[in-house]
Amino acid sequence: MFNNMKAIILLAGDSSRMGSLCLNTPKCLLKLEKNKTMIEHQLQILKSCNIKDIVLVLGFKQELIKKKVKSLSGLNKKRIIIYSNPLYKITENAFSLWISKESFDDDLIIINGDVLFSKEALVDLIKDKNTYSLLVQKKKCDKEDQKVEVDNHSIIKIGKKISLIDAFGEFLGIGKIRKKGSNLFKRKLFEEIEKNPLIYWPEVFNSIIEKNYKVNAVVVNSLYSDMDKKEDYLKIQKILKKQIKK
Repeated sequence: MFNNMKAIILLAGDSSRMGSLCLNTPKCLLKLEKNKTMIEHQLQILKSCNIKDIVLVLGFKQELIKKKVKSLSGLNKKRIIIYSNPLYKITENAFSLWISKESFDDDLIIINGDVLFSKEALVDLIKDKNTYSLLVQKKKCDKEDQKVEVDNHSIIKIGKKISLIDAFGEFLGIGKIRKKGSNLFKRKLFEEIEKNPLIYWPEVFNSIIEKNYKVNAVVVNSLYSDMDKKEDYLKIQKILKKQIKK
């Protein structure tokens, strides 16, 4: 469906908020339904969109993830690149993304490794013609959400510290950068990490917005759930069971 596009999946974190569930298992390898894991869901959707070039940024228990990916059928393993974040315990996902910077040579889809999303949402994002675009859901947010302020489909600010009153909705953990915008993003990513190694990668877009570049909000209402806590894991299991029954 889509050629000349690369997906970067960020999978380095140790999932400390998941408690005992992830003491010895990365959360992308937790069984969801029919023993299928989060990473399998994500890779399956990417494959259905004909995105074959995959970059994985690993850290915590990375050998388990490598073993799982190696065991999966239907993937062109030669087109999977793996990077390692040795500082995953003391950095955030912007640093993991920076480690994969050598792969910023195509149109990019960047995906948090703990989000369940639909093919429809990904297709909407890919079809968007803007240089920078992020998947957003219009909703009433809570304190922990990665919130966005939006004006006429343009994101004017992103971050957890946005007030609940000003928040249009939640950033859904998936964004797109077209090749022509990758050099600017790479430069800003480096600058922001130098200032704060604990920054999250979507917050880098704030400095791009400050330079008067448009970051488009692709608003979707299809299936989405992240997996930060044990309750999220149980919620995702219920969502998938309902889908199977349908």
